[in-house]
Amino acid sequence: PAMLAAWLGAILAGKWPTFLSYPSRKVSADDYRIRLENYRRRFGSRHFVGEESERELVTDLVTTSDLPRQGLDPGEAISRLQERDESSPLFLQCSSGTTGLQKAVAIPATALMAQITGCRQAIGLDPERDRIVSWLPLYHDMGLVATFLLPLLTRTPVCYLDPFAWAAEPASLLRAIERHRGSLCWLPNFAFAFLARVEGTFDLTSMRAFINCSEPASPEAFHRFRQRHGVAPGQLAVSYALAENVFAATQTPPGAPPRILRIERDPFRRRRLAPHAWEAMVDPPPESDPLREGTSLQVGTSPRDGEKTLALLSCGRPLPGVEVRIAGHPGEEIGELLLAGSCAIPRYFRGEPAREDGWVATGDLGFLHEGELFLCGRKKDLIIHRGRNLYPQDLEALVNEIPGIHPGRAVALGRAEAEYGSEEVLILAEPEPEPGQAPSLAMRQALANEIKRRVDPAFDLVCEVALAPPGWLLKSSSGKIARGTNLDRFLASRQRTIHLCGDSHVRLFWTDNTSHSNRFRGVRAHWVGLLWSENWRGALPYLAQLAESLAPRDLLVIQAGEPECRSIFAVDPDPEGRIERAVAEYQAFFTLLSRLLPHRLAYMTGIPTQPDNLDNGDRNWPVRGSREERYRWQKLFYARMRAMCTSLVIHFIDVCQPLLEADGFIARRRLADCNHLHPDEVALPIQALEAAFGPIDLTPTPTAIAPGAWDGTREHFETLLGARIRELVPFGLEIDENRLVSGGFLDSLAIVGLIATLDRLFGFQVSLERVDRLDFDSVARIWEVHGPGNRTVATGSRPVSTG
Repeated sequence: PAMLAAWLGAILAGKWPTFLSYPSRKVSADDYRIRLENYRRRFGSRHFVGEESERELVTDLVTTSDLPRQGLDPGEAISRLQERDESSPLFLQCSSGTTGLQKAVAIPATALMAQITGCRQAIGLDPERDRIVSWLPLYHDMGLVATFLLPLLTRTPVCYLDPFAWAAEPASLLRAIERHRGSLCWLPNFAFAFLARVEGTFDLTSMRAFINCSEPASPEAFHRFRQRHGVAPGQLAVSYALAENVFAATQTPPGAPPRILRIERDPFRRRRLAPHAWEAMVDPPPESDPLREGTSLQVGTSPRDGEKTLALLSCGRPLPGVEVRIAGHPGEEIGELLLAGSCAIPRYFRGEPAREDGWVATGDLGFLHEGELFLCGRKKDLIIHRGRNLYPQDLEALVNEIPGIHPGRAVALGRAEAEYGSEEVLILAEPEPEPGQAPSLAMRQALANEIKRRVDPAFDLVCEVALAPPGWLLKSSSGKIARGTNLDRFLASRQRTIHLCGDSHVRLFWTDNTSHSNRFRGVRAHWVGLLWSENWRGALPYLAQLAESLAPRDLLVIQAGEPECRSIFAVDPDPEGRIERAVAEYQAFFTLLSRLLPHRLAYMTGIPTQPDNLDNGDRNWPVRGSREERYRWQKLFYARMRAMCTSLVIHFIDVCQPLLEADGFIARRRLADCNHLHPDEVALPIQALEAAFGPIDLTPTPTAIAPGAWDGTREHFETLLGARIRELVPFGLEIDENRLVSGGFLDSLAIVGLIATLDRLFGFQVSLERVDRLDFDSVARIWEVHGPGNRTVATGSRPVSTG
């Protein structure tokens, strides 16, 4: 309420206020500061008014508590408004956009009042009997005009819900409608899909219209909403709206079900129309279930006829005083929508000049049929795939219906392809989040395969599919997927490699879990031994050399600190003091590294310490102290490390906390032995890395030596195995090929990897039961002991340990 009063007060003071999108967990503090700086730079904003909690985001913030509260005589308020030129702006309204890209339109009183009059007439608003219920944020024109200014200027009662509270509990909207007998509610299309998943029974008979607005409206969203909550077709309506027209441009009349037009599919892809028939708003019969048939969904489609036709939902007729026409190429009936009329804003605030003919170019594609508007998508979003026009909303509608995909969190993009001079189709999608569980690699692959299984035949193409971590896909301030921004971010993620340095836990990212050959194209794992607060100086030269070798976009992730949680803190006379000293050492370590790789460095926790008090068999770092004490100090240590990372502005990647069960300890089923994660758990560090850096390229890397490559000669064996050994030796070391083990170049894990290579690629059948390390001190020695004619079990006195 205080912010609403501040916004009105700014208008009465002769200023041009605008509501900004709120800070949220999906927008980092740095991104939000960029957004505010954009407003300041582009719009000349002098003051920001906000809450106390936002002071850290804006240095010169004015809070509502700083402003004196004083009444204003209604006559004086009206007098002040009448003194202003009707053509001068009352306020600025931002159009949809992502961080740093938003534009604004200046809304004068004449355009606002024309919109209020036209909208009131189109929906038959009656302040005496209507009641608006809304969770919509006021920084978007749907929330500002439809749920604030319209009820304010017509004295219609309104009930507000907090947007974040609604997102957390969608049922709260239906409860509010039932409790307050709401009659009008504007919603974006995705909200109908959300509400269709809400269980329970609600009395919604008071509703005159649920108005689908802001996104291309889908009959499927309406169908599912109706089936779940028993809403009548006449209680559903559609509106096409945009800030450039203040708000609504078209509207279907409440009480009359929105009409569905079925058209031929092939002409549609060529921007031609071949109307098939009008359809009533009815629920699809079970036999036409698109999930069962695997048929394609277009923008608001009911795929009864499979590939031959598609169904589009009418957006209604233009409001009084609004003109709509279509601008297309000769012979095309689908084109860009142009607007004119008393509500149309001909240019953006401080933007390019208006069109000479006075029409406003919307950037949206559509067509008119029998006086009604049908929306097809955004002009700039159209994918031109080998001469065919593909509307991304069509592909997204199909992907969003796939079980396991988070509804509304999929985007179809056109990726430039130089060979054909065309655009290839890229699908980015977020899996449905499972609390406390990361989808396995097999699950991810199955989901990607299912997307391709449905999309490729439906649209006669071969698409690329990439899964994104929860919450990674950016949306505009109006809740629409930000296509260009997400494509740029994805392409950037494919131009970098994550380098993970640590002890034996990095084996999860190696082939066969024993080889230094990396499993995935997007992650390179480097074994550098255990890193802890008292030995980091010895590892620094190696890490510095590695840092210098990285490509400009590559990232370095350091995993350290686990041995202290296992063996030191719980038995130290002063655990808190020991933790503080350890963190101070790590701070010095990461400070040096951050100078080498500013903004490209991260710290990853170790896995939780052993879940019981049994000996783990590690001679150097045995389990010490009780389980409760170890977990207590582990928790404090990682909390201190998180704070350290925050102070140094480096990523803190937590793979410890997600592994803990309800009792606060890790389950033994998740461990391969006492100290290491089971290989199947690689999904968890992948999810943690993706949450920090975005999608990772998990394309398998080819093996260094293909099976069958050896020609059987000793010379070729030495060449191939020499190349393999150079992969296993830690980065940057100049090896002595005659002292591979005695010189410290190969550790136990590397020897195990060599044995796997000898078995798989050369057929040497080396036994792991008892192997002398020095048998691997040189390539010549390996041939002499394990080569053809010498394939006996070695009986050395020092077995290889994989612990």
